Amino acid sequence: MESQNPESLSSVGHRCCDCTQQISFGVLLKTVLSYYDDDRAAAMPAIVLIGPPGVGKTTIGKLLAERLELPHQDSDDAIVSETGMSIPQIFETCGEPEFRRLESETIERALHSFGGVLSLGGGAVMTPETQGALANYQAEGGVVVFLDMDFEAAAPRLAEGGRPLLSGSDAMAQWRKLYDTRSTTYAAVSSFRVDTTRATPFRVVTEILVNRDHALARGGSR
Repeated sequence: MESQNPESLSSVGHRCCDCTQQISFGVLLKTVLSYYDDDRAAAMPAIVLIGPPGVGKTTIGKLLAERLELPHQDSDDAIVSETGMSIPQIFETCGEPEFRRLESETIERALHSFGGVLSLGGGAVMTPETQGALANYQAEGGVVVFLDMDFEAAAPRLAEGGRPLLSGSDAMAQWRKLYDTRSTTYAAVSSFRVDTTRATPFRVVTEILVNRDHALARGGSR
């Protein structure tokens, strides 16, 4: 996992203990004071990656960050760092609504403080808070890329498991159901779509950068 940037996504430390949020005064004070730092206030991700589970958001995000000579961050990794719990543990102990709350707050902070490549969890875009935050980010010139793939490509990529909403023997049926539910939203909140089905990660990175340059040349990311 990429090393965390302590000045980016972990501005407010969450602890999902008995499904309540505990914020230390010291970390909270540091967060409040950080808003007076003009450099931090001006920071925002160069590119945000969204898409279904297993599409390669983290893998491609790291390669893209390396190409751009920027840091990479994964929103799920940030939540794990902040809570001290794995994503499956948060789902089991606190439930999905609490996880989505933590997720949307983490993403909101990242969109205003993390100057690198940001990869979001597969379901992150389904919350109104994150949809609004991404719209504001794009209005300021940010780029959101929908990484897509077809059903047949998903199976081998999901073999490693570790996804709470894709557990059990019918993981692929669950994936297809999630994809059908989310795909319209992925397209709606993104600047453009890149199909990863038959492309290598390196080719996907090149396509992202070409499409980004075209989008920015037109005067906006949407």
